[in-house]
Amino acid sequence: MSVGDLDHCEVALGTWGYGPFDNDYAQDLLEDLAKADDIVDRLREVMSRVADAPGPVDSISGDDALVAAALTAVRSGGMVVDPDTEEDLIDLMFLCPEDLRSLAARTFDRLLNPVENKWYDLWTLSNGIAQVTAEFEPYRQALSDP
Repeated sequence: MSVGDLDHCEVALGTWGYGPFDNDYAQDLLEDLAKADDIVDRLREVMSRVADAPGPVDSISGDDALVAAALTAVRSGGMVVDPDTEEDLIDLMFLCPEDLRSLAARTFDRLLNPVENKWYDLWTLSNGIAQVTAEFEPYRQALSDP
């Protein structure tokens, strides 16, 4: 069996689903954010590494940026997550300024652009990009709603 025959959950250890919070990297970043002096500044830093990157996106930066963008969408309002995820996010309350929403939207756009994107390549290789794209849509929609 080749890597292409496996789904992303089997390829990327520590990943149990297609959602933005369904991996160990997400849990690590959420713990890091809970300890941050300024959550919004930390979110900007993480998302800027992907949204504003002039070069390739690596898979770990992509995973982190996805979590940051999804968290921004949740805290922007209009995005409901399952109770287990909400429990993980309970300590991460912050006001979500418009520039952060815009950065999150650009982050989603960059992650779904296959050009120079190892994060995207991994999901494509594992035949999971369609599922990931579907999981992103409610978060992207929450960012575009007024």
